[in-house]
Amino acid sequence: MKKLLSVLLVLILAVSLAACSNGGEGGGEGGGDEVKAKIGVSTISLDNDYCIQMNDGIVAAAEDKGYETMTISAFFDAEQELAALDQLAANDVKAMYFLGGATEALVNERNSKYEGLGIFAQGYADGVEAWLVEDNDGIINAFLEAVDKYAAETGVTEAQVVGIFPAGSDAEGSQQYETLKSFIATAQNHFEGTGIEFANYYISNDAEGVSNMVETILNTYEKPRYFFCYNNDFAIVAANTLTSAVKDTSEYLVYSSEGDATSLGMIADPSSPYRGCALGNTYNTGYNIGLQLVNWVENGVMENVPAQKDFVDWTNVADFQ
Repeated sequence: MKKLLSVLLVLILAVSLAACSNGGEGGGEGGGDEVKAKIGVSTISLDNDYCIQMNDGIVAAAEDKGYETMTISAFFDAEQELAALDQLAANDVKAMYFLGGATEALVNERNSKYEGLGIFAQGYADGVEAWLVEDNDGIINAFLEAVDKYAAETGVTEAQVVGIFPAGSDAEGSQQYETLKSFIATAQNHFEGTGIEFANYYISNDAEGVSNMVETILNTYEKPRYFFCYNNDFAIVAANTLTSAVKDTSEYLVYSSEGDATSLGMIADPSSPYRGCALGNTYNTGYNIGLQLVNWVENGVMENVPAQKDFVDWTNVADFQ
C-alpha cells in the first residue's frame, strides 16, 4: 500500500510541474510575463478610403504573423502626430507606419525617446527606416502610351500636353520635384518630331484651383487635348471643367496618377474626358508594408515597398469595376 501511495505522489508531482512549465512559456497568447511587441499605424483619417485600405492591409499582415495592432488617426496635425507616437510607444508598438505631415519632427522625437522603434513612412524622409516607393516613371509612361493610343483612335495629329501637379512639386530636392522633372523630360522626348508637343505644367494648391487652371489652359493654348494630373481629385475637377467648358470633349484625355471607384465610373463613361488612371492596389501595398514592419520587430531590418499600380484606361476599365 505504501508503495502504491508513493507512486501516486510521484505522478501528481510530475503533472503539477508540467502544468507550471506550460503556464510560464513566452507571451503571445499564453498569459505569461513576456509581452509581444505590437505593430502600429499613425495615419491621416480612417474616413479616407486610401487610409482605410492601407490600414486594413497592414493589420492583416500583422495578424497573419501573430501580432496585435494599434491604429491612430492624427488628422495631419503635428501635435496629434507626436501624441500618437507617444501613445503607440506606450502600448508596446515597436514598428509603425506613418502617413502625416510632421515626419521630421516625428523622427526626432523617436530618436530622443523611443530608440529602436522602426518607422515606415509614406514617402522618403531623413531618418526613417523605409518608405513607400511610387513607380512614377511607370505612371508617366502609361500616360504617354494612353495619349498615343487615344490620338490614333481619334485621328488627332496635332495637340498639346499639359501637366497639373500639387503644391510643393516645384520645390527643389523634394520627391515630387523629381517626378515633375521626369514628366517634363520624358514627355518632351516622347513626342519629339511629332505633331503632339509638351506645352507646360501648372501647380495648384488644391482641387478648387484646378478648375480655373483648366480654363486658363484652354484660353492660352491652341489645342490642349491631353492633361496629366498628379492627383485624383485634380483629375476629377479637370474632367468636369472640360465637360462644362468644351462643347465636344471626344478628343480630350485626362489621366491621373491615382484612381478610385469614382475614377473608374468616369473612365467607363464615354462622354467623360477622364480616360485613364494608375489605380493603386492599396490593400496589397499595405499588406507588404505590414510584412516589413514585422520584419523590423523580428530581425531589425525594414526594406522599401513599391506601390502596386494597375494601369486602367477606357479599353480595360470593365476589368476593374
